Amino acid sequence: MNSTLDTNRSFLYGDGFFETLKLINGHSERFAMHYQRILASCGILMMHWNNEWTRSYFEEKLFSESKNFEASVLKVRII
Repeated sequence: MNSTLDTNRSFLYGDGFFETLKLINGHSERFAMHYQRILASCGILMMHWNNEWTRSYFEEKLFSESKNFEASVLKVRII
């Protein structure tokens, strides 16, 4: 049986990463630092990276999704 699960490192070894950040009014003061750690983690884990996932892509997504919550301060975990 040859499926993507046979070659998915996270599935095979149970490793992965998470990044937790604080959003205030939809923005993270230190997002550049978080983004660099996400890139490094994906590289170490040999995870597929879509070229559309730029820093601005994530910042825009975080901002737009934060509007779904009433709180102005949010804790976000990217897994």
